[in-house]
Amino acid sequence: MEKFLRDANVPPPLISDFNSLLKACLTPNLCQFNNVVYTLLPDIGVPIGSPLGSLISEVFMAAFEEELFQSGHPLLDHVFLWRRYVDDVFCIWTGNISTIQDFLVLLNSKYPSIRFTLEVGGSKINFLDLTISLLPRGFTFEIYRR
Repeated sequence: MEKFLRDANVPPPLISDFNSLLKACLTPNLCQFNNVVYTLLPDIGVPIGSPLGSLISEVFMAAFEEELFQSGHPLLDHVFLWRRYVDDVFCIWTGNISTIQDFLVLLNSKYPSIRFTLEVGGSKINFLDLTISLLPRGFTFEIYRR
């Protein structure tokens, strides 16, 4: 968050105030399960159900994507399309299956607390509430219901 605020030319005293308020909103990071209260480690994540959760995850994922795509890694040459909704990514991969596994390892090596998973769809895949089908001249979309 601090980087985005600096990039937006927010004055340093306001950034410091914002960081203090953000830390106050996110700590203590407590959760309860089976009548046992747990204190979660700081800097691991956002408490489940926090009103700030969607904002923080959006900022994190935007920074993650910026870092990834500016890295110049050769595997990125195989990413034909990358679209994200919150933390779900739709990617069209032009390389072979063995290189997509290497790409998954690359994604998961960036932050140990974040785990990407992979689903290979071939010419059809379910993504969020859609079934996306690849045709010779484009895509078709249908509503996906479980």
